[in-house]
Amino acid sequence: MPGMRAGRGAPLRTCALGSEEPARHARSFIAWCDGIAFDSLAGSGAASPPGYDELYKDAEELVGTLFRERPEEG
Repeated sequence: MPGMRAGRGAPLRTCALGSEEPARHARSFIAWCDGIAFDSLAGSGAASPPGYDELYKDAEELVGTLFRERPEEG
């Protein structure tokens, strides 16, 4: 299946980053990557795809959001 290779190790990586929900966070990150790739190649962003610096900053922000400490509920 396409994408299985990239997705197989992703939960291990997100767990190593401190994720409390590695499978869900891995799926979110992979979906973001797929969306950026599609948008840049065939979607509305194809006319001016993001450069390396923009992609790096976006990925950094996404990872920071996924793995930031959350206040305890209750």
